[in-house]
Amino acid sequence: RTLHVEATPAGTRRFLRFDAVAARCQVWLNGQKIAENNDAFLPLEVDVTDQLHEGENELAVLILDYERIAQTEEKKHLVSKTLTPSGNMLTAHMRGIWQDVWLVERGDVYVEDLNIRTSVREKTLTVRADLHNTRATAADVTLQLNVADWAKDTDPFGGNNVLELPAQELAIPAGESSTVELTVPWENPSLWQPESPHLYWLRAEVAQNGTTVDQLAERFGFREVWLDGPDFILNGFPVHFFSDWGHKVTQLHHMESWNLAWFDLLKRENFNHSRLHTHPHPELIMDLADEHGILITGETGIHGSGGDQAADEETYWENARDHIARYIKRDKNHPSLVLWSVENEMRWNQDQTELTKQKLPEMYQLFRQLDPTREAYHEGDSSLWNESDQSIMSRHYGKECGGYEWWTKEMPLHAGEMCTYHYMGPNTNFHTGAGDRLWADYNLILEAAARETAWIIECGRTQGVCAFGPWNISCLVNYRLETETIRPELGDVTTPGYKPQLIKPHSAEFRIWKGTEKAYDETVANAIQARSFRPFAVIDLSHRRSYYQSQSITRTLYVVNDSTADQPGELFVTLKEAGNIVEEKRFPIDVGRGRVQQVDWELTLPASGTGVTYEATFTNASGEVLDTWSQDWRLTPKQLPALSPKPSGDVLLIGSGPAEKWLGELGLDFSPQASWDAPVPEGVGLLILEKD
Repeated sequence: RTLHVEATPAGTRRFLRFDAVAARCQVWLNGQKIAENNDAFLPLEVDVTDQLHEGENELAVLILDYERIAQTEEKKHLVSKTLTPSGNMLTAHMRGIWQDVWLVERGDVYVEDLNIRTSVREKTLTVRADLHNTRATAADVTLQLNVADWAKDTDPFGGNNVLELPAQELAIPAGESSTVELTVPWENPSLWQPESPHLYWLRAEVAQNGTTVDQLAERFGFREVWLDGPDFILNGFPVHFFSDWGHKVTQLHHMESWNLAWFDLLKRENFNHSRLHTHPHPELIMDLADEHGILITGETGIHGSGGDQAADEETYWENARDHIARYIKRDKNHPSLVLWSVENEMRWNQDQTELTKQKLPEMYQLFRQLDPTREAYHEGDSSLWNESDQSIMSRHYGKECGGYEWWTKEMPLHAGEMCTYHYMGPNTNFHTGAGDRLWADYNLILEAAARETAWIIECGRTQGVCAFGPWNISCLVNYRLETETIRPELGDVTTPGYKPQLIKPHSAEFRIWKGTEKAYDETVANAIQARSFRPFAVIDLSHRRSYYQSQSITRTLYVVNDSTADQPGELFVTLKEAGNIVEEKRFPIDVGRGRVQQVDWELTLPASGTGVTYEATFTNASGEVLDTWSQDWRLTPKQLPALSPKPSGDVLLIGSGPAEKWLGELGLDFSPQASWDAPVPEGVGLLILEKD
């Protein structure tokens, strides 16, 4: 394209920045190649001051495929794999300039980078500033840093200072860079947290002899994250990630309106987190998450499930190191970013060597070296190594995601992908109690999948599991009901942001073109999923609903507090028959934010009647009912009626256990046999096997 510019002002430099180009590219300006890029997801920036001239300039970008492994005779059985991290099966075949392009103007001595670190525990702000001098002579400059409150669509340099840092004097040699780092106390900042995501500007000004030569404003939030045993801590309280993401088959999710509709779904249904799955996402999503209080896990393009990564090659891991360093540089100051995922499911990449298992721990250490303020982990793959040497245990799918009776709680358990939404069917969900009816109705399948998901989530919440990622609500469960082709109003196409010319039928997860407050259609799963993530929950894990009359039992209840405050109050547990309370117990409770409290209710069931209702209600100190749990129970007489008609032939019981007692209560004569070693006698009409 032709780029028309005015002459570069004296004392300034101009930079061309591509936010992302897939997969590789060469950039040419006025017939001269000025840059090459080998990463499909992260920015490319180049100083073009000396190549630009006043008037018309020709800018050309050559788009290239990923560099892939050669198809030698030795490797002809392999899919053509990429030598750089390429994400999932969609992004591994993506091509083009898929994010915005900018012409940026800076001073000839400019702020190259700002690294902002905040500590809630130490009440400090630390800033590391990198400055670069492009001049042919040394530069003596003053760096002034201050903090101001952020407000949307306002001049970052227009507000009042809330914190001023000491001025720094620097002497920067010609053509070189200098770094300054300083830490200052900050006693009472407004914290960034999901319920109140307060943001600040860090404003940097470079001056020489009293004249400003460069300015840069970087947005940040004051917050701190760390691990404490089994807990992930945000600003001093345990936080649990209720997470959603989905495979997007269109580019609509690059639009601000799409992401706002998605965040609306998350908040309506009690989600608070997203792992940006399989690759760095556009920074637009990070900016919106900062503003709306959505917690984010950033994940690299090292993704194995699609089988696209050439991870048997040393070159791949050299490029992976560059990918990680650039990813951290881009997103390090986003307060919503609380965790790094080194990789995802590389166990399924169909590697031919052990190189992946050798290199991934090195990638983890690189994250820890470049960003010690956030933890990193192996998504779905921690069991490839000794987990006692790791900081987070990750699991994908299955009931083990609930952590019940196996998780030792020495470190956080993170269930980043779970449930059967993306492979649900009658055969995978009949065990939930719906049975053969699932073959007749898709909605019954969806309901069964949601109920099993809720069971695992509620189980895990009682155990303190730090993350649940049901896979997934926004893109699999969410219906796409629009039947017409939509041609949105594009507005000024030269302004930043993705602008689709058309939206095909049944392709959009959200009705972003209608501007409605709620841009999606609920399914039967939505309410079930939302309840499983209710911020404050009373949970009884037992599914038993049948007892004998007069039986003495113990039921265990868990009070789970993921609300935004400590919750002192009372748990009132009752047993009702025909609406009348026949048993009751009051438990004083004071459960801290992010914590779980367990209580055991010992009771004797009524001596008569066929059914009762079990109910537990928590009321906080302000008199507000925060949650209620209830079940209907069936009661039966303890002495069972005699079995009639009796079985023909003799009855043989093999093994030891409770069946001997039950057979006696049925008035059934039987012969016991300890094991299978002896043959079954002739004349046996009924053979009963104990569970052992």
